[in-house]
Amino acid sequence: MKKHKLYFKLNLIFIFVILNIWDFALNRVMFNAMILGIILFGPMASLWLIGRFRAVVLLTLISIIEFVIFLVFVAESIELSGNGSYAKSLFLLPYLIFAAVNGFWGLSIYSKREAKVKK
Repeated sequence: MKKHKLYFKLNLIFIFVILNIWDFALNRVMFNAMILGIILFGPMASLWLIGRFRAVVLLTLISIIEFVIFLVFVAESIELSGNGSYAKSLFLLPYLIFAAVNGFWGLSIYSKREAKVKK
């Protein structure tokens, strides 16, 4: 149960600290990435705070869907931008990485639960 609180805190650190640093380094603007992060990862953080198994399963499903969507967006932006504005095409990269991290955490909890149920 302590892992859920840790994952909740890491989601908040990602939303409020890392996304602001990323946005300032990339665009020299503050709070744009944080607002998008609150919209996308705020529900994830609240599901980690709930910490029940059904919440973790829903969080894992949403994370996998977000990961696939961001992967398509990043791949298309790199393909369409070419070498000219490579940094601008990587704006969604931290979202992609953190959606994968949330999905991994959820899948690890789910697989441990399934191993207990099968025994």
